[in-house]
Amino acid sequence: NFQWSKAGVYGLALSPLNSKGYKTLYFHPLAGFREFSVSTKILQDKNKVNGNYHNFKKVGSREQPGHVSTQVMTRNTGILFFNLIDKNALGCWNSNMPYKKDNLAIVAKDDEKMVFLSDTIIDGNDNLWTLSNRLPEYLNDKMDFTKTNFRIFSAPVNDLVFNTACEPFLTSSPKMTSAIEN
Repeated sequence: NFQWSKAGVYGLALSPLNSKGYKTLYFHPLAGFREFSVSTKILQDKNKVNGNYHNFKKVGSREQPGHVSTQVMTRNTGILFFNLIDKNALGCWNSNMPYKKDNLAIVAKDDEKMVFLSDTIIDGNDNLWTLSNRLPEYLNDKMDFTKTNFRIFSAPVNDLVFNTACEPFLTSSPKMTSAIEN
């Protein structure tokens, strides 16, 4: 059983521009279950950053276990995708909704192929790409080099969020919160 220890801030993602021309930076520690945010307006003013912890907000918490490595947000719709490394899964959240269990979804999960999703990006065509690398097995000297240990996955963002709580332009949470669960 691999445990994450004292890792600091691990995942960062920027929202689309708001009406005032700023973005929101979402971030979390690897060792925790909470998501935080701060406006880039604050980050651009060094006088506002130091000593103004109240500008850094707790967005919400994920269920435990719910450690997240990297995350990325869509450029236009504000959908946050995150790698749930304890669950060998890719999750999502529509940032127009409160950050709570009913609004978080697992859009892909595979206990064999998606062990430690370590990086995620969204390309210019709104395709999400993520990499798995079996890091916990490597760190515990249990990696089997006769198997495929590194994989790259991709899918269109709209396909991933279809019929989930992450679909863009929702005003309330649907009952179904997971499109794909293997």
